[in-house]
Amino acid sequence: MEKRNFLIIIDKLGENSTDKIIIIAAIHLFSEEKGGFMESYEINKDTCAVMSVNEDVAKVIEKNDEYLIDQSSFEVMENSCQYYGSSAEGRIKGTKMILGSNYKVPIVVEESNDIIFFPTEAINSNNCVWISLNNIEKYEKCNGFTKVTFTSGKELYIKMSISSFEMQVLRANRLSSVLKRRRDI
Repeated sequence: MEKRNFLIIIDKLGENSTDKIIIIAAIHLFSEEKGGFMESYEINKDTCAVMSVNEDVAKVIEKNDEYLIDQSSFEVMENSCQYYGSSAEGRIKGTKMILGSNYKVPIVVEESNDIIFFPTEAINSNNCVWISLNNIEKYEKCNGFTKVTFTSGKELYIKMSISSFEMQVLRANRLSSVLKRRRDI
């Protein structure tokens, strides 16, 4: 199974039992190819995206690898923030104060390397994909999806309008800019 199709299949699946069987089969195939699940994961400069496979499993896409994590995508974000000395809740609260936004706010996972991720949906949604701002090469509209090309050349198709995706990129860039300006003072 080609990785690109795996990503699209998960986005298109609904709630019926046949769909769940397909997801489980895809997870099983993926885990056999990649050596199984990891219990936890810390986001780093090579992390491109974190997405939910289901409410208990996340898929992490790195520049040169992919992993299945035995945590939800938000748990991966939370644990990564804690690993770097904060919490996702604290990061979200800080971003809300800086940007004046309350919905789908980007977060700084690790400040010294400017590792900023933004959500594609509400953070409690199983369809939420967390995208690394610094690993985006380009993005474009593609057959009802937004096609994101990362600096490594990997592609991810997200069920999101290009204008909504662009707004998230702008918010994340604004957060990065404000924080850089404050560090330079």
